[in-house]
Amino acid sequence: MSKPLVTIENDDNVTILHWDDGKANVLGYPGIAALLEALDEVEAAGADAVVLSGQAGKYCAGFDLAVMKEGNEAARGMLARGVDLFMRLYLFPRPVVTACTGHAIAAGAILLMCTDLRVGAQGKFKIGLP
Repeated sequence: MSKPLVTIENDDNVTILHWDDGKANVLGYPGIAALLEALDEVEAAGADAVVLSGQAGKYCAGFDLAVMKEGNEAARGMLARGVDLFMRLYLFPRPVVTACTGHAIAAGAILLMCTDLRVGAQGKFKIGLP
């Protein structure tokens, strides 16, 4: 059985989403789907706030470039799902806080900016846009 991409931890009425794909936390179909599903669960549970965190010094390395190489249709589909995730975070009915302890590159930086508050570990994170 494989490890889930997103684990959910509840601390009082704050829900923490730990995202870890075992690599660099790229936004591909599996990661996007897991994050959207976790946000649906959190909203249904009625948490007062959400914290989105990467694991082990990672936040998000951007969109999955391997999907981009599959062609225009695959790339457009993934980008559309990514926009769905960005808008879901931006319009989420409760505050969403990012705990950034690693790099937030390209689409990872956009993901970071779609949340209400961003907290970074001093000297542990970098934000980059191409």
